[in-house]
Amino acid sequence: MSSARHISTAFPAKIPGRGFYQKLGMDRRGLAAHRFTVGSERGEARSEVGYNLGHGAGLRDPQLGCSAKVDSRKGVYVLVAVATFGVLLILAYLFPTAIYRCQDEVDIRTGRIRHSQYILFVRTGRRIEASPLSKVLPAGMEDRVKPDWRLVNRFAMLSYSSPHYEYHDAPGQMNHLAMLWQRVPFTEDAKQQVALTVLQCWQSGGCDSGAERYIFMAHMTAERIYRSSGQPITAAQLPRAGFSWR
Repeated sequence: MSSARHISTAFPAKIPGRGFYQKLGMDRRGLAAHRFTVGSERGEARSEVGYNLGHGAGLRDPQLGCSAKVDSRKGVYVLVAVATFGVLLILAYLFPTAIYRCQDEVDIRTGRIRHSQYILFVRTGRRIEASPLSKVLPAGMEDRVKPDWRLVNRFAMLSYSSPHYEYHDAPGQMNHLAMLWQRVPFTEDAKQQVALTVLQCWQSGGCDSGAERYIFMAHMTAERIYRSSGQPITAAQLPRAGFSWR
């Protein structure tokens, strides 16, 4: 059984001077690789160990130095990414609308709805769509009048509720009219009169409360007339904008 030969690969307590490497037949760039063979009962194992003795003595392995630089850059990138993500989370908690928000607006002159999305205060999307109310207005009215957009709701990042704005219920009121017209038949003139009256209430009242009362009265009136006559509701049978709530 052959005895194993051990070669110490530990660094000395003090970095040797230039003369030490000259005696070993090595140049001033340092010990690039050190090969050793260890004999044992199971055979021989070969290993290659590279040393980088540091910048202080001017000795380094080009390959190991390049790898160290790559690892250092990766660490910097990871640190920057984590810091950026943390800042975004803090801003999202303190200023939720600063990161992302979406909002809906209603044109109180035509009843159209406008949807907008913002990221870091920059608008990234916007679309305007017709509503059940705007679809029954006289032809060409949307082109003749100047829009007056009012905020309906606004949702921020990580938020599922919106402040209650003056026209918060406007989309719900228009959907109420759509369901009423499906439940009770209206003539086209009657639908137009209801739509124009709702717009008038929005514009004169400065909020959606007046339109809410008018829609309730129109609904009750239409239900009562339709149950008694079974005929479509006409414009003359509907309440006017100046109705009395008593």
